Amino acid sequence: MFGLYLKNKKVMGLSYKPDIGDVIRNDENNKFYKVLKLEGRKVYSRITFDPRMYESY
Repeated sequence: MFGLYLKNKKVMGLSYKPDIGDVIRNDENNKFYKVLKLEGRKVYSRITFDPRMYESY
């Protein structure tokens, strides 16, 4: 289990290890988090936008 942290506060748990730069969606509050740093089982992130809004066709 990997914990996703935003400003040193745990916001959710992940069942897999993400890569740096991945965008993760929280289904409970519909927010998106971009992975900044991995430190052991802690995943540090920041809030970002929905990447699907800016897809080019």
